[in-house]
Amino acid sequence: MRTALTNGKRSLTEEAVSNSVDKRNFILLEIVNRLLEKLGILMDKIRINNMKFWTYSGVLPEEQKLGQPIAIDLELRLDLSISGKKDDLTKTIDYAEVHQTIVELVTNERFQLMEALAYRILDKIGKRWKRQLHSSLICIHKQYVPMSGIFDDIEIEMEKEYK
Repeated sequence: MRTALTNGKRSLTEEAVSNSVDKRNFILLEIVNRLLEKLGILMDKIRINNMKFWTYSGVLPEEQKLGQPIAIDLELRLDLSISGKKDDLTKTIDYAEVHQTIVELVTNERFQLMEALAYRILDKIGKRWKRQLHSSLICIHKQYVPMSGIFDDIEIEMEKEYK
């Protein structure tokens, strides 16, 4: 049975579905491919890691007045095969634009919860690039949390599917 590579994933060629067993295998493989894509396993990714910001968000008045540093990691899941083949920025998501979107949200809006910031970022990115995005994952690291204990940071992770 011959196979072909399609969008970076293995799938059966149309020629291979000549009999009913091959047709069933083809259908099953397509279902598996779709499930793996839905889980983000077979997706291409753009990652912007460790974006640093000073924010005046938080529950306590001191956090809102003095501010604090946060770091944001963002993973965008999408098909990069066309932009890769054509070497064309218009066929992908410009991560400089994504970064600017995050900069504007973090610097112009205030939130009590990092969960609200994460949600707002994913929502805005989804509205702007919904046609290209399959899903995205954000992780916000809050380093100075007003609570007792010894730890590096608190991490909020949120994922959103667009298709």
